[in-house]
Amino acid sequence: MTWSLFIWFALPALLMWILGAVFAWKGRSRLTWIFTLTGIAVFFAFILGMWISLERPPLRTMGETRLWYAFFLPVAGIIVYSRWRYKWILSFSTLLAAVFILINLLKPEIHSKTLMPALQSPWFAPHVIVYMFAYALLGAATVMALYLLIFKRFPFKPRMTVEERPGMTGKERFPVKPEMMENEQPGMTVEEQPGMMENEQQGMTGTGTPEVNEGLPAGTSMQEARQIDTEKESYKYVRREMNITDNLVYVGLAFLTFGMLFGALWAKVAWGDYWSWDPKETWAAATWLCYLVYMHFRKARPRDWQMACTILLIAFVCLQMCWWGINYLPSAKGSSVHTY
Repeated sequence: MTWSLFIWFALPALLMWILGAVFAWKGRSRLTWIFTLTGIAVFFAFILGMWISLERPPLRTMGETRLWYAFFLPVAGIIVYSRWRYKWILSFSTLLAAVFILINLLKPEIHSKTLMPALQSPWFAPHVIVYMFAYALLGAATVMALYLLIFKRFPFKPRMTVEERPGMTGKERFPVKPEMMENEQPGMTVEEQPGMMENEQQGMTGTGTPEVNEGLPAGTSMQEARQIDTEKESYKYVRREMNITDNLVYVGLAFLTFGMLFGALWAKVAWGDYWSWDPKETWAAATWLCYLVYMHFRKARPRDWQMACTILLIAFVCLQMCWWGINYLPSAKGSSVHTY
C-alpha cells in the first residue's frame, strides 16, 4: 500500500459518509448505518494497508495522525446518532473529516518506514490512537457548543418586570389584575406592593407568576426573580443538547486521561522520566485542566450553558495547540522531544 492510492480509498469512503448523512436527515436509520459503516471500513482498509506496508503504525507524522482523526470523526458521529438520533451530527462529522482528507490530498506528508528509537515502543500506538479518539469526541462536543451558541443563543423572550408592564397593549404575557396595576411601584418586591391581598402576596414573588417564583425566598426583588426566570427558561431549550455535550466531554476526557497515562509510561521508558514539562506536555496538561474546569462549572452552575459552551471553545483551542500548534512555537523548536 502506497500513499498514491489514498485518493482511491478516501473518496469512496467520503461518498459513503455523505450518503449516510443524507439518509440520517431523511430518517432512514438502517441505510444511515449501512453507508456510514461501509465508509468507515473502506477508510480503515487504507490505514491497515499502510500499517502493513510501513511495517509500523501510521502514527508518526501529522499526515498520519490526520488519517486517524478523519477516521474517528465519523465513528464519533455514528455513536452520537445511534444514541440520541441527532440528525445533523453526521453532516458535521463528515464535513470535518472531508477537511482533513483534503489537507492530506493537497499536502501529503513524507511517509518513511523508519522510526526513531523513542518511537519504537509498545506504548507508541495505544498512546496516539487513544488520543486521536479523544480528540474526535471532544471535537464533536465543540461542534455541539458552536451550534448552541450560534443557533440557540436567544431562543425565547424573558418575562417582563413591573417597570415594563405599564403602557402594554394587546394580550398580556401573564395575567395582572387591574387593581394591582394601579398600585404597583417600580423597584419594589411583591411583599412591598400596596393594596395586595394577603393570599396574592403569598402566591407571588418578583415576576408576578406563581409557577416561576415557586421556591424563591421571600423578599426576592423583581430584577433577581426575572434573572432566575430567564436562566430557567433559557435552559429548557438546550437541556437535551447540553446533556449530549456533557456525555461527549466525559468520555472524551476519560480517553484523554488514558492517553496521558500511556504517554507518561512511554516517556519513562524512552527518556527516563514520567513527566518533564516539555512544551507538548505543558499544553496537554493545560488542555486536560480546561476540560476539567468545564465539568466542574457544569456541576456548580448547570443553567449557565452559554458560559459552559464558551469554556468548551477555549478548551478546544488548547487542544489544537497541544496537537499541532506547538510545532510553530519558538520555545518548542529544537528543544521539544515531541517535534519530529
